[in-house]
Amino acid sequence: MQRLSDSQFQQWRADANVLEQDHHGEKVLLLADGTMLKLFRRKSWFSKTVFFPPAQRFADNAAALSKLDIPCPQVINTYKLLNPYRSVVHYHPLAGETLRGLLNAEQSLEQLELFAKLAEFITSLHDKGVYFRSLHLGNIVLTPDGQLGLIDISDLRCLGRPLSRGMRNRNYRHLLRYDRTGHWSTSPPGRCFRCFPQGADREMLTTFAELKAFWHYEILGEDKRFSWRKLRRRVARNNSYNCLFWLRLSQYLHSRPGRTTLSMAKRINKGLARKYGVEIMLGAQIDKGLWLGHPTAITVYSGVRIGRDCNLRQCTTIGSVEANNKPIELGDNVDIGAHCCIIGSGIRIGNNVRIGAMSFINKDVPDDVTYITRKDNHIYPNRTEHQAPAD
Repeated sequence: MQRLSDSQFQQWRADANVLEQDHHGEKVLLLADGTMLKLFRRKSWFSKTVFFPPAQRFADNAAALSKLDIPCPQVINTYKLLNPYRSVVHYHPLAGETLRGLLNAEQSLEQLELFAKLAEFITSLHDKGVYFRSLHLGNIVLTPDGQLGLIDISDLRCLGRPLSRGMRNRNYRHLLRYDRTGHWSTSPPGRCFRCFPQGADREMLTTFAELKAFWHYEILGEDKRFSWRKLRRRVARNNSYNCLFWLRLSQYLHSRPGRTTLSMAKRINKGLARKYGVEIMLGAQIDKGLWLGHPTAITVYSGVRIGRDCNLRQCTTIGSVEANNKPIELGDNVDIGAHCCIIGSGIRIGNNVRIGAMSFINKDVPDDVTYITRKDNHIYPNRTEHQAPAD
């Protein structure tokens, strides 16, 4: 961050329009050349903003969103103003109008289409790992080319993995408080918006009751009565059940808020990797009915969505080429043979698919098929030292 002299700031300020201010002073200035200055004050003399200035976070988040192809402001430079102390970011604003400004008093088809587009946009943010705690209609912009983008992005994190169900639900609960004046949970668009899927539409582990239901289905069997004693016995005697038990527990802890539960989830996940060689990352979304016949050398990266009743065998890898690739989706009733490799971005494997052993997949697979990678076998006779090579 560069130091901003008082004379340079006063020169910018003289011809600027104040867009936002409070009793502490100006917060957003529109300069004469069309660019903007956003000023962040330090709320206390000793806080995390001393080490992580909001202006620098704004610039870092803008760079991260650009890599994810999400429209956002383009940062020119960041500054530090000493009297009074402010961290300042100078940027080109994102062209367009906020969704809050586009709302009107009457319901229309265009408005409903806009909210349908908004639902898809929020879901794509969650899939790309963008966690925006203060998300609301005032910082979502509809650009002239019809895309949705983000502004006021200092309070944002790019996690590099799809968000957990708990994080997704928190964003939607926050957003659903608003109507056209800022509170639209009871408005027709708000009711329409509730109908769209909040993240993945599969059963996820967000409550202990759901965790218990997963254990019941995968370890005891859905047709049998749940018993803690039988559950403990099966987990102690069978490696597959033991691995499933701890895997589901780690996924449940990962979905809960708080650093303690996240730390416990990571420790359990690392323990499974050390004991069984099973590295199913915590961000992976796996529906009920997972079966690990031989829990050995199984690797699944965080950007994977797996449907119900999936069978993963030993030495299977499901991964991406790069960190920010699109999620890989597996439908329901997918049976994967041993030593298979599924690598790519945005691959979709349909429902009721059987994948033969030692198969390599880097493209979509339709529903109700068997996928086999052809392998040629050749048998050659052994040669001794006294045998001449065949012509």
